[in-house]
Amino acid sequence: MVVKAVIESYVRGGGRQHMNKVILCVLGYDGDVSSLIGKRVIYRDAKGNVYKGRIVRRHGRRNPLVIAVFDRNLPGQAIGQIALIEA
Repeated sequence: MVVKAVIESYVRGGGRQHMNKVILCVLGYDGDVSSLIGKRVIYRDAKGNVYKGRIVRRHGRRNPLVIAVFDRNLPGQAIGQIALIEA
């Protein structure tokens, strides 16, 4: 099963932003987003580059936000785009 998610922003804090950690908003997932922890995330840009990552934790208590860590830094053009979660 593949779940879509929107890349919301980089994880920020302590006066810096972490370019390989992003906040994802999960779209159309009925279950608890805590069950997605450990699942793979794939983002493909317009040039065909593939960025792979993994969901490490949820962000907040009641909202469908999770934090994913990618192997490579994501470009700024990825914010607002769709990523795929292999659930």
